[in-house]
Amino acid sequence: MTTHVFIVNESTFPAHLEYMFAGTSSGERDWNIGLLADIKRVRAGDKVVFYFEGTGFYGIFKIKENKDDDGKQIIYWDKDNYCNGRLGKKLLYRVLIEPDEVYPKPVSEWDALEKLPDSPRDIVWSLIYRKLKGFRGCTPVTPRESNKLLTLIRETNEGDCLKTDGGFTWQNGLIVETSDEPFEYDTSRAEVVNIEQIIYQHRKTETYLQAYFTENAGVPKFDNTVFARVCGKSNEILWLGNEIFCGVGMQKIDVFTITNDSPNKMVRIIELKTVIDLGLCKQLERYVNWCLDYLSTEGNGATPQNLYPTIVLPKPPTRAEEANVKRLVQELLPGFNRDFGNKCQPVRYFEYGFDANRHIRFNEKEYPS
Repeated sequence: MTTHVFIVNESTFPAHLEYMFAGTSSGERDWNIGLLADIKRVRAGDKVVFYFEGTGFYGIFKIKENKDDDGKQIIYWDKDNYCNGRLGKKLLYRVLIEPDEVYPKPVSEWDALEKLPDSPRDIVWSLIYRKLKGFRGCTPVTPRESNKLLTLIRETNEGDCLKTDGGFTWQNGLIVETSDEPFEYDTSRAEVVNIEQIIYQHRKTETYLQAYFTENAGVPKFDNTVFARVCGKSNEILWLGNEIFCGVGMQKIDVFTITNDSPNKMVRIIELKTVIDLGLCKQLERYVNWCLDYLSTEGNGATPQNLYPTIVLPKPPTRAEEANVKRLVQELLPGFNRDFGNKCQPVRYFEYGFDANRHIRFNEKEYPS
């Protein structure tokens, strides 16, 4: 279960509460693949916290179960709605939420982000990096960061939840109850986005491939496919994240899952490429070191025994790229495994391409040890 932090302000926050949804804005654009990849990550039952910039963090809500026939969480794409005309800006991508433990008071930015704890590992780095980078309306936080943030919200409110048999709004800096049932905003304008076709058309843009992973990771229809071997089955994934910041240099892990495979949990670093990149082993080195430094004390922490670097590359379309793949599998990956054999498991290598109907297909590739 992942906790997602959504950004709000004085005009959007009341609408989120009254209409019971979480959403992301893209200015005046009708399309933003990065924001779509972020919000496609959410799953029913995941926790939701709202971050009011300059004030603090409010919660706790959860993603409402609202799935399509394939078992995917429905994301609404509302280009013109503006909450039945109430808002003056687009909240382009939206997901339905419901109350979990709703508290009136926020945790201040000082207490959550700036007050230094005893150990640097206890800083909520995911949100610190988001503030440094900006422009991200939906951020995942790691399990340990989530525990800290949710605990702070509970402690700030002394455990005193609001009731959940009515509606909510935001007034004078507090979440307050209303006697009204939550409003329902018009979802008839929702449109279905075919990620596979977009990837086919934009083959060299990694964010489209990332959106495919965030949309489909852990969806039951893929449980018996190679895709599930990449990121985990529906009954295995404990935590799913994308664009995971792992350092002030703003290096980001494309897709990250924690699964409950027996006998050991699997912590999967998944690096996506749309062109062959011979520098990806250097990226994996940084990611492995960060996981062992920062996630080793998580509840489902990273250890050399359960840390699995994973690469997902396109089937090489040219002879030049075939030569790069040959060097990768004969030299670079075996070298990485030798050098990092005491820090993680051998790199897993998957290749993808498209069938005659333009559906994406994955294969696991063997290479010399």
